[in-house]
Amino acid sequence: MSNGRKFAPVFAAGILFTFFVNSVFAQYPDMQAAYHRMAMQDAQMHMNAMEARMLGKMNANELHNFKYFYHVTLKDSSTLTVESVIYTDTTLHKDYLLLVDKKYPKSDTAHRNKKIYSQQTLGIMRIASSGYLNHPVYINGLPTDTCWLFKAVPGTINMYSYLSEKDGIMFQSATIVAIQLNDGPIVKFEADNLKKMILQDKDALEYFDKKKYYKAIKQFNKDNEKKMKQ
Repeated sequence: MSNGRKFAPVFAAGILFTFFVNSVFAQYPDMQAAYHRMAMQDAQMHMNAMEARMLGKMNANELHNFKYFYHVTLKDSSTLTVESVIYTDTTLHKDYLLLVDKKYPKSDTAHRNKKIYSQQTLGIMRIASSGYLNHPVYINGLPTDTCWLFKAVPGTINMYSYLSEKDGIMFQSATIVAIQLNDGPIVKFEADNLKKMILQDKDALEYFDKKKYYKAIKQFNKDNEKKMKQ
């Protein structure tokens, strides 16, 4: 289950980033319209990908890393918009967005391409919904020392992915890197950490013993949701 990614607590950064993003959109309503247009483009791309997957044109075992418009808040509180997939620097073992400045020719890679690493930011965000402008769905990425954490699957146990897909047809459980029990600390997604969380749930442990960790969490969340309704 280990994927080599390490990260530090991200709560303070997440709170600050959320506050800053809300302030920016409140002060600059035109930015909402711009991001709405971006979200519509993202949605169209997503629909095409979903259709391809449903028609069996995508390999089920292949990880799909889609390009989105990300609103980036740097550590100096400046902001920029980057259209990028989430890349991994295989040497540093750190994720980054690639900002392409088209003012420079492709031959001038030093000035044209800029890598923005997670640790250089307060956070990143994209709009997932292409619905009404007043009801956008924000997907926030909290920075760690190696990647951004996106809450992909909420529940009694929250699951965090290094990609910005929500739980659904396009979500890939292989991208989960961290888990969180209720509002507790976010910890690495590995067997020992998971077992401590689900120890009292026999049904979830059955999946765990078969090394079906994603299903174990889903079962645990389902069982806890039933208990809360009783």
